[in-house]
Amino acid sequence: MKWFRYTSAVILLLIAVYSINFPAQPFAVPYSTVLYDSSGQLLQARVASDGQWRFMQESNLPEMFEKTILIFEDRYFY
Repeated sequence: MKWFRYTSAVILLLIAVYSINFPAQPFAVPYSTVLYDSSGQLLQARVASDGQWRFMQESNLPEMFEKTILIFEDRYFY
């Protein structure tokens, strides 16, 4: 029964350290602004406020736009 107390204390200590040291939103980064028309075609995309191109995961970008960004920004990405 003593080991249970020590294990519980260690787990509680780890939870406390985790909640103190890590922010509530660990990945609060700005995303690029993307504008689509009513049919889903990409009209415009703007760089994020920190100068990086970041798109939301569920965003469906045209293949040609992706290739253009990779050629212009970082052709060695892949």
